[in-house]
Amino acid sequence: MGEVIPPAKKVSTLEQIVDEDRSAIERYQEITVGREGLLFLLKYELVMMVCNGLSGAMGLWLRKKLYPGLLGKVGAGVVFGRNIVLRHPGRIEIGDGTIVDDACVLDARADEETSISIGRKTFVARETIVACKGGNIRIGNRVGIGARTTIHAYTGNKVDIGNNVLIGPYSYIVGAGLYNTARTDVPIVDQGPDLRGGITVGDNAWLGARAIILDGLTVGNDAIVGAGAVVTRDVPPFAVVAGVPAKVVRNRKDSA
Repeated sequence: MGEVIPPAKKVSTLEQIVDEDRSAIERYQEITVGREGLLFLLKYELVMMVCNGLSGAMGLWLRKKLYPGLLGKVGAGVVFGRNIVLRHPGRIEIGDGTIVDDACVLDARADEETSISIGRKTFVARETIVACKGGNIRIGNRVGIGARTTIHAYTGNKVDIGNNVLIGPYSYIVGAGLYNTARTDVPIVDQGPDLRGGITVGDNAWLGARAIILDGLTVGNDAIVGAGAVVTRDVPPFAVVAGVPAKVVRNRKDSA
């Protein structure tokens, strides 16, 4: 059996950064590495220093050889671009043939042993952020994720993206982002998040560029979300939605 990774502590990143009772190294290790012990910290730092920013074929080869020693599980033929940010890498699993492009962020800080799971033959385009802050993210097989997309799960929420999904660039799929606002005598930041259960995107769906999917919603199988749409309610299977807020404009099964 593999090493069991202890649950991450349920404190915010800001609280971890400013915790003066702990050394800077301890705070850095908890936020970034996700494991205690000097040995793994040194291993993480050495791998990232040697190959993270290295260009060309040598960089690709070194990352292919060295990153699996940091990550929870890596399949065959996975390609890692330059300058990828890995946080809590032991909680990340990546399937065969997947490509993670330059400058992506994979942040798996959460309670689950595996917090980010990316399937087979998926493409994560450059500068995409896939981040858990106590949540869980599953991305299926043969998913295409456009550049600078944000996928985020927070405090027990999940984001579940099915197989064969297309996601346009600059999309925003965040299982969080809403706040309690009922009280006016307390700052909004102190009222905490209004969590609604996360997001599910069904198989074969297509989200256009700059699509926004709000927390607590489901995009059904084979649905299409138009570019720039803001989804504020569930999208039925095979529906085509567009606009702000998004509304159903047709069903793909209807005759033309």
